[in-house]
Amino acid sequence: MFRHTRDTLREYYRLGLLEKDVPRREVRDNAITLEPTREADPYRQVSDYVRHYYRFAQKEQRNVQGLGDTVSYRC
Repeated sequence: MFRHTRDTLREYYRLGLLEKDVPRREVRDNAITLEPTREADPYRQVSDYVRHYYRFAQKEQRNVQGLGDTVSYRC
């Protein structure tokens, strides 16, 4: 598998090696306030769960990228 940065892929498009240009993204952080009685505790529990297994995997020298991505996308 080859991974390329967006700049590399845009250069490929410019050179005619790709049919479509790479989409441009505008990334923004949006802080939200959690409802203490409904949302804060479940988010804290998920964070604790991920932190626990991430540290466990680090001790075992395992790759934990997939776990973090999976949990993040589902939340």
